[in-house]
Amino acid sequence: MVRDRFKELQEKLTEDGKKSKCDKQISEKVETELGHLLSEVDEIWKSLEDLRLSVVITKRKFTASLRDPLITQGTKNELVCANANIIKNFHTINSRIKKILENYTSPSPPHVSTAVTKAAITQHASLLREFLLIMQDYHKGEAEYYDHRKRQFILETEIAGFTSDLMNESDFTSSIFTQNLLRYSEESKESLCNVTERYQDFLNLEKSVKEVHDLYLEMALLVENQAQSVNRIEDFVSQTNARTAQASKKLKKVKHEKRKYLKRKLRLGLAATGMVVTIALIVLL
Repeated sequence: MVRDRFKELQEKLTEDGKKSKCDKQISEKVETELGHLLSEVDEIWKSLEDLRLSVVITKRKFTASLRDPLITQGTKNELVCANANIIKNFHTINSRIKKILENYTSPSPPHVSTAVTKAAITQHASLLREFLLIMQDYHKGEAEYYDHRKRQFILETEIAGFTSDLMNESDFTSSIFTQNLLRYSEESKESLCNVTERYQDFLNLEKSVKEVHDLYLEMALLVENQAQSVNRIEDFVSQTNARTAQASKKLKKVKHEKRKYLKRKLRLGLAATGMVVTIALIVLL
């Protein structure tokens, strides 16, 4: 007796259609998530290029100010504004890079696929590496400027002390000594003003270097925390893959048991039908 499998085939086609539709929805969802991620990454890369340009311009200003023996107030203001702008951009970019891990690679990201998580980890590593290179270049230029200014300050202090020694050791007549004393006094005042200004610049540079040092400490802590986050994410992905594999095995086992149950039920039904027919024939005969 040929078994009618039309209903079974129809149910199988319906299940395949549902699976195909579900796979299509998942694919569209992954493409949307990747689009959002790449859009954010492109914006951060543009910000990094702007930061790199600001660092190059600031280093040129450092070099130009070192060539000029006397720094004007306008040059000082430009350097202060440039440093403040770089520090501001540093905090902004740092915050945006941190958000990539928080939004796409948290231990339990809401509706984020594994492919998007891996892409986010890769992009985050590239952005952070480039960010560190730019800030290292800026720190190197500022440290060189700081060292040059320090040497200039020491040299000017030594020159001012040498001028005072000449004044004390001069052996002129009273009138000539008085005239020279007045002249040397004016020169000493000017030198003192210059030394005071340079000393103030020295203090400002020291403060700026301290701020950059604090930023580097913050970045080191950030990198350490992000490494721990990446490790947790990898563990989470591994556990998810393992559970998915276990679920697939259980699902196959359930399907197999269901087929066996249907076959057993069909056999029992056929046996019962055969018995009923046999009993009916016996009664009729």
